[in-house]
Amino acid sequence: MNIGDIERLWEIAKQHPVKAIIIVICVFIFIVIIAWLRGFMSEKGRQFAASKKEMKKINRNKAEELRSQFPNGYQIFSIIDRKIIPYRKFQTENVKIDWSTARIINANKDYIEIMLPDAQLPGNNILKSNMIRVANREGLISSGHFVVNGWSSVVKILRSDKEKIIAVVGYEKINRQNLS
Repeated sequence: MNIGDIERLWEIAKQHPVKAIIIVICVFIFIVIIAWLRGFMSEKGRQFAASKKEMKKINRNKAEELRSQFPNGYQIFSIIDRKIIPYRKFQTENVKIDWSTARIINANKDYIEIMLPDAQLPGNNILKSNMIRVANREGLISSGHFVVNGWSSVVKILRSDKEKIIAVVGYEKINRQNLS
């Protein structure tokens, strides 16, 4: 913008002073809102990005352990501000998860209650509305309460601190012998 452009804008503003004032106020409000949203969103965005980065690191470092523990597949997810953030796609094509059905029922320093995502398992078995409660401590595991045609869900806490929880959901085939 040069001096000529500024002079033209000034002439237009002198001809329509009320419109000019309204435009200046609207632009100012718009800039303030954008600055506020950017500050708010960037903090949340930073938390989510850090969570994704940490989940990627865990997936890379513990992939072999998690594959052996959950041979039918697993998916890492994190909980931040009562929001569930899944890491990538599920680790096998045999299981399809609908994360839109998952929700946090309660998450505090002592335990986590989560409505797990609906899952379609091999043999067209479907686990729906499966709630799990697990103590909020790293390394603890809780199995789901539902068993459908021998399939059950498992949640393991991988990391837990004030700002986020990182866990893994897996599905396992249970032998009838294990049930007795």
